[in-house]
Amino acid sequence: MPGTTSTSFTQDRLSDAILKFISTAHLPFRVIEHPQFHRMLEVAQQSSTKLTIPSARTIRRHLDITIQNNQKGILQRLPEGCRLSIALDCWTSPFQQAFMAITGYFIDHNWDYCEVLLGFEPLYGSHTGENLSKTVTQILTEHGISDRVLPVTTDNATNNNTLMQSIQDHLQSQHSSDLSIFRVPCIAHVIQLSLNELLGKLKAVPSNKEIELEWSEEKTHSFQNKRNTSGSIQITDTLKKIRGLAVFINASPQRREAFMALQPEPALIPIQDVRTRWNSVFLMLNRAKKLQPFYDQYCTDHQYLYFKLDQEEWRQVEYLLLLTKPFFDFTMMLSKTKDITAHNIYSIYNKLFSHLDAAEAKLKNKGMIWKKRMLRALQTAKKKLSKYYTATEYEPYGDIYALATIFSPSKKLRYFSSPDWQGDIDYMNRYQEVLSREFDRYRKMLTHDTDGLAALETSGVAIDENDDCDLDAACASQNQLLEELAKPDDDEIARYLARGIERQKPRLFWKEHEKSFPTLARIARDILSIPASGAGVERLFNCVRDICHYRRGQLKPSTIRGLMLHQFATNFDLRQEELGIIKEHLSQGEAALLDQTRRSLPQLEVLEPISDNEEEDQETGLEATQHTESGDHDSDDDIAKRGSRAKGKQPQK
Repeated sequence: MPGTTSTSFTQDRLSDAILKFISTAHLPFRVIEHPQFHRMLEVAQQSSTKLTIPSARTIRRHLDITIQNNQKGILQRLPEGCRLSIALDCWTSPFQQAFMAITGYFIDHNWDYCEVLLGFEPLYGSHTGENLSKTVTQILTEHGISDRVLPVTTDNATNNNTLMQSIQDHLQSQHSSDLSIFRVPCIAHVIQLSLNELLGKLKAVPSNKEIELEWSEEKTHSFQNKRNTSGSIQITDTLKKIRGLAVFINASPQRREAFMALQPEPALIPIQDVRTRWNSVFLMLNRAKKLQPFYDQYCTDHQYLYFKLDQEEWRQVEYLLLLTKPFFDFTMMLSKTKDITAHNIYSIYNKLFSHLDAAEAKLKNKGMIWKKRMLRALQTAKKKLSKYYTATEYEPYGDIYALATIFSPSKKLRYFSSPDWQGDIDYMNRYQEVLSREFDRYRKMLTHDTDGLAALETSGVAIDENDDCDLDAACASQNQLLEELAKPDDDEIARYLARGIERQKPRLFWKEHEKSFPTLARIARDILSIPASGAGVERLFNCVRDICHYRRGQLKPSTIRGLMLHQFATNFDLRQEELGIIKEHLSQGEAALLDQTRRSLPQLEVLEPISDNEEEDQETGLEATQHTESGDHDSDDDIAKRGSRAKGKQPQK
């Protein structure tokens, strides 16, 4: 009929409606490519009647119900009588909202490693250990698991000691049994603390918390007027040039385009380090080294010579990359793996000490001032690492690391018979006694737990033996595969140890041999579930940064909590197509940093190793003019002596 508006469906009407929705809601166009947007439309198409659009309040209530059901479903997979481990950390949003993330870890009946976000709780008031403990105990009580927690993995903040004592006191007051809970230090944080000691000694730690997005004429003048009056090239000045050029290029679309035009596709841009991101110095230097020819060409073509690095300055970059790469490697492997990690902690310590010892031996022969400073920085990092390594002698988690190592079929008790572990203490005998005590304790529990023994049946779902194997490969034991020894039928421990060394992932081994070693398998299930690091929490914080960007600054803490709990349960890691949508809200510098944290790192350029006779002719006579930076008063011998005293048992001298 004339004048009547048609209400029938057409593709043009749908396109108009989507366009109006995107433009009025200020959303990126690529949101329509999101798989969940397509899924929502598919669900709507299945309706035979007119749709009733739920209100925001209804969806919020549905979010809470979905979260509860998801958490309950995951925790139901925790085997009866088994323990779970938790990891926790605190985070503050860009809008100064504080949260505590609490994640739980356990190995289920099928020997799958399970991770559940128990809470992402808003924090109010001072962050004392006592106040934080109330949040933790409330979450454990709500989930009904307060009597099943074994350890708590945290960073090394000072308030965590009070936190643990408060949790322990609360649990013992609520349960008749003598529950014991202890703290496990996050090995990734320990690695970063050691790395920060190295960078701090070189005054190489960035001061900025966020990416710098602007460049001023004053900054240009400061670089132009910079004069080297010390007679030697300072590492701090080299880093300032690299940081400055990264900000200078990214602050201008024209400069960025000119720099990218020098490169073949896909072109890269410089990135800047930030104090709040792990390994950001390494990532910045690695990108700079990869782009070295284009850095040089850009500075020469455009007469930005105050940013240009000479050959010796590029060698400083190479030295820093060589010294810090193992720290980067282990942090990245710990951050990416979603498999068990506790059995690799002693191997990580060993390999880091081996790297530091080898680099120290090379640098001791150097005479150039900046290389001597690197030696002192290396020794300071070694001292910090030794501090935490020595604590395994007397802290409860030292025995936990040992048990986890023994339950790795490629290491077992023989791991502690290597020359690295020889000294005044017989560690092989010590840790065998620890294993025997735990075995007796678990055997007594299992005699009163027939359901626990019956639960040893598995569902038969295969475990991917190649899943997340990088860390296991990097920490592989050097022990030779040995033939099986005589196996006493009545001694479960002896039969397990007599099997010899086997190249097999721990979870797969214990799934296959659970019936043969029922008591050891129960211990292994509890011990191996302990996370060596809070990497899961750190991954979570990367996700919440994407929720808390500037377009969503008005989100209430309770809403952020709900979104995080839901996202964790449904799709913990952002998929690649989602990243493109998020990056439309970010600056070029922020997007570049997001790429570095999400994407795999390109292969590092081949670097010339530190040699024994490198530039010896340039180094002669420089020692007499050597001076130290302000606050740098420790002699090499003093630091070396303190590091030696701090080490205790010696890993791979």
